[in-house]
Amino acid sequence: PFAKPTHAYFHMPLWWAEVWAGLFLLAIALFFGRAQGTHGLRRGLRSRWWDGGLFSAAAGWFCWRVAHLQEADFGDHKGAILVGAVALWLASFRFIPDFLGVRGAALLVLLAASPLLEAAYMEPYQSRLFLVTGVYFFILLGLYWAVAPYRMRDFLEWLGARKRRMRTLAALSGLYGVLLLGCAWVAKTGCS
Repeated sequence: PFAKPTHAYFHMPLWWAEVWAGLFLLAIALFFGRAQGTHGLRRGLRSRWWDGGLFSAAAGWFCWRVAHLQEADFGDHKGAILVGAVALWLASFRFIPDFLGVRGAALLVLLAASPLLEAAYMEPYQSRLFLVTGVYFFILLGLYWAVAPYRMRDFLEWLGARKRRMRTLAALSGLYGVLLLGCAWVAKTGCS
């Protein structure tokens, strides 16, 4: 009785969503596994280039999603939503310039969750379980850091205080990424 959502702009199969999520987690693992510290990341939290790039990328992706809304999803009001989004994007640089990069990264995580969850919609629970669990974890993290972006700075300071913490994060992220890639292989080949 329930059909998979069909949007005119994008849809990917579950195995492809698991590949993307697995590669993202492996990239996190490589980054923190090789990092000597989190000083560069902490300094980047105050960088105008990172702020502008990440926040603008999030605003652009949001506007792209709004441009592809269907009538049932406020599609009749696309113009007003786009004007409001662009006004908020410009006003953010003027009135709340602190931690825009963190807010942009949090918004990108939240926007990336949508196609991943849509790919898992109405799939057998055995094949979607690991992907959906990780996506919901990142949604909670994205919401938390969007509301309190200074907490990312605190987290990076805590993480960079000991190399063992960074290596543990890298190992956990890498293992989960490999697990998702394995799930993608099983979903694609039909092996069980």
